[in-house]
Amino acid sequence: RKREAKMNKLNGKQKDLLEQFQGISGTNANLGLEFMKNSEWNLEVALNNFFNNSIPSSPPSSSSKDKVDAKKIRELFASLQEKDEEKIGEEGMNKLVSSLGLDPDDVVVFLLSWQLGAKNMEEITKEEFTQGMTQLRCDSFKKLKERIPGLRALLADSKSFKDFYQWIFDYSKGTQKCLDGDMAVELWKMLLKDKSPHLELWFQYLKEEQKGRGISKDTWNLLLDFFRSTNSDFSNYDADGAWPTMIDSFVDFARPKLKAK
Repeated sequence: RKREAKMNKLNGKQKDLLEQFQGISGTNANLGLEFMKNSEWNLEVALNNFFNNSIPSSPPSSSSKDKVDAKKIRELFASLQEKDEEKIGEEGMNKLVSSLGLDPDDVVVFLLSWQLGAKNMEEITKEEFTQGMTQLRCDSFKKLKERIPGLRALLADSKSFKDFYQWIFDYSKGTQKCLDGDMAVELWKMLLKDKSPHLELWFQYLKEEQKGRGISKDTWNLLLDFFRSTNSDFSNYDADGAWPTMIDSFVDFARPKLKAK
């Protein structure tokens, strides 16, 4: 009855927003209402808070669907961890991906590692897994699978995508200062395929002019800003701006090729 009373106090727009939030996050109405209220009914902010592990200050104690069983999380970790090590390695990651019905090359695999707080590629520590699964409110493969549509939805949110894009650089480079050039290209193919009409030209430039050179964090991060802010003909490109040398060089490389088309 209390739940019905809360729902009846919402106007039509609020009910619609709450329904959208539940559809993406997989939460029940009570928990969804907490997130929406805390975000002042801004759906984008509420989703960012949910998937960036920000828990409402007073989550409903009666929300049984969203409670997690710590023992089940420990058992789930044990089924995936490497023998005699407190981490999930490559074999365990493959088992996790398979259990969720995902392709190993699916961007959601990276999104999941991001949401679990993983710091190293193909490795999730016990602490990362336990905290991440608790924040995601998942204690089974079934619950985690239900979160996948919500994870995909983050790719459409500008801020969430940028945070994820910047995270994946450190996650993928390992102990090196720069990201391997070939790996960077494969990641860009996955992440930026719909972000710029000049992605293939960028790859051509890397192959012909950079010849496999590693990618710095500055270049990686600012390439996304470059593609987002620059016109397709580079007419608004500011050569005196704070762009990395590699991006300046790319514009010089690309302009005559675009004019020749």
